[in-house]
Amino acid sequence: MIIHENLVENASSHAGTDAVVYNVILQDDFNREDLRNFKSKRENDRLDNFLAVPPGEPPNGWHRGAVKIKLPCVGHCTPESEAFEIEIKDIYYRPLLDTLKEALQSPAFKHFHLIPF
Repeated sequence: MIIHENLVENASSHAGTDAVVYNVILQDDFNREDLRNFKSKRENDRLDNFLAVPPGEPPNGWHRGAVKIKLPCVGHCTPESEAFEIEIKDIYYRPLLDTLKEALQSPAFKHFHLIPF
């Protein structure tokens, strides 16, 4: 329900989602106890709060970093040392060697095509 409300174009309002829950899902062929106290706004607030909390360090060898990018000024010839620079933070990356090692050691490796046709 919440995924539908948040991701489907022109999805209904909180009241519309509540109506679907109470008029459709809470019918006899659904397990009513699972949705007895459902409130769309509360569930959306829970989702918003979950997304607002930054996750911990990524698993499986992923690292968090930042990159600095020099931006040229269009129409001007300036040296790179004088170019405007921005920093992009919270970029997740994984060292290539770690990725290759994990792939080659995985059970799926036996299905890889290593010899060209």
